[in-house]
Amino acid sequence: MRDRNDASQRHSCCSGALPATGTLSCSRLQRNSASFDSDGTAHVERVIPVPSTLSPEAQKWLASLAGKKPGPDSLAGIRAATDEWRRKDSAEARRIYPVNVEEASIAGVRTDIITPLTTPEPNRNRC
Repeated sequence: MRDRNDASQRHSCCSGALPATGTLSCSRLQRNSASFDSDGTAHVERVIPVPSTLSPEAQKWLASLAGKKPGPDSLAGIRAATDEWRRKDSAEARRIYPVNVEEASIAGVRTDIITPLTTPEPNRNRC
């Protein structure tokens, strides 16, 4: 039995630019395929078209992913990247909205509790 973290068992992923037509282009992968090594390792690739109902904002976001590098593989690297993302988004919330941001740990998970500076009267005492 192979180790689940063995690179030969990882799935491959293809990213490309998202043109205005709403389809994801990829120079490497253009069709569904599957192949099997002599040891039984399966290499499966699937082309999933982008739905035509996707909003322009979602299309722009998807296109932005094409240039991103893969995230870290180690748990420590993933935690560091998550902490950086949390700090960045909390700073953005402070910049845009009148909020308090309190760093907390909930069930051992680092998080930020973001609350408005003031609550409109009709929304007070709501559960």
